[in-house]
Amino acid sequence: MSRAELRRGYGGPVANYVAFDCATLTGVSASVGTGGAVTFDSGRPSPRSTAGSIKMTQPTISSSFVQFTKDVSPVVSANASRGVGVWIYISDADGSIPSTVTFGVYFGATLGDTSGGFATFLASVSSARNDGWYFVAGERSSASYGGGASAASWATGYVTRVVCQRYGVASEVPFWVGGIELCYPARPKLILSFDGQYESIRDYVKPLMDARGLVGTMFVSWDVVGAVGRMSMADIESLPADGWDIGPRKFDLNSIGYDDQIAYPTAESIADDIRNAQLACLAAGGSAACSKVQCIPTSNPWSGGNSYAIRKQCSDGFNMAGVRVGRNGSEVSSGIGNGVFTNQIHETGDAGHLQFVYSRQLHNAVTSSTALADVDQAIKLGSTMVHYMHKTGAAGSNGVWSEASTLEYLNGVDMRQRHGLIDVVNFGDWLDGLNVARRAA
Repeated sequence: MSRAELRRGYGGPVANYVAFDCATLTGVSASVGTGGAVTFDSGRPSPRSTAGSIKMTQPTISSSFVQFTKDVSPVVSANASRGVGVWIYISDADGSIPSTVTFGVYFGATLGDTSGGFATFLASVSSARNDGWYFVAGERSSASYGGGASAASWATGYVTRVVCQRYGVASEVPFWVGGIELCYPARPKLILSFDGQYESIRDYVKPLMDARGLVGTMFVSWDVVGAVGRMSMADIESLPADGWDIGPRKFDLNSIGYDDQIAYPTAESIADDIRNAQLACLAAGGSAACSKVQCIPTSNPWSGGNSYAIRKQCSDGFNMAGVRVGRNGSEVSSGIGNGVFTNQIHETGDAGHLQFVYSRQLHNAVTSSTALADVDQAIKLGSTMVHYMHKTGAAGSNGVWSEASTLEYLNGVDMRQRHGLIDVVNFGDWLDGLNVARRAA
């Protein structure tokens, strides 16, 4: 299947409706505890407003809150949305960060009418966060309802007001809210990605995928191309003709992570390695879009064990290299998580917020039925599911998925694609689809 054939009929997501862009305090109603504040910060532009964002300063006493609400005008029919999301800027550079943020919507019939009750979502943001905007999404089936609202309100009501609240520990560092959006359903996508160009993918997995019209993305460790057990350069260069895409893992020192201060002492050294890997992907026939998807090798720079300075250095290096999405290649046994910052997806740009993104590594502790349940969750939510594996063989070690599980899984994916329930795309085409939707919005 050629790339042109793959893209024909590819449906990108629908842009979200911006219920409140947080570009002003006009019409905002704020409630704060002692020492808390809701202010407009023109120095902190968000992906939804170049004018600035709303700064929420936590009260100086415990068990108190800071909150704002804003009427939506005109009111928005809720029945087409699958939930609501909020843009948050947060950093742990200067102290402890808020562990949770509550956000949601009120339902009614006319502007300002909240008689239909409300739906709220609780976002956990307690792990490491360095400077950057994060889009946290809540799917409507996970909402908590009050004031007479229920799940039926999404089908019968209108969104008339948005709300954001922080409640809890005193004097935590401020955070900024840059926009609240209704999340519209997208045509569900499945991305199958592979690390390290292992021969088992070439010899076993890819033939099964080719026979079923499925495409994948290969993240290449360029310093071990052609090594024992690894695909050759000719193997890699043959992938685009079959609809696959090629993304960068690393160029040098694939056994060492970007958080290693000896090997990568500066943001520039990280960016240089990424750029070299990106150029190698393009030279091998990969797309420009996929070259901007970075598979983080060996260790996750944004893990809680790394200092703020290391995380900031890695973020700067990624931004210098124009990385749009970073995909963490480590094992995550806890499975899927929502939002564009999950345990495995770090979104350095703003493309991914148009869809929920779920991710799981297919390794020895994951069954084929569990993996297919992930796919069904993506179908239910109209979202993107990322599944990846390193290699296949005899199960029993991290990163190895059995050939039997691979066959059962691909048969299930094939059935779902043939019935039109999900599109299997590569990373480059997924990003291209997001870009098309953003230009059309």
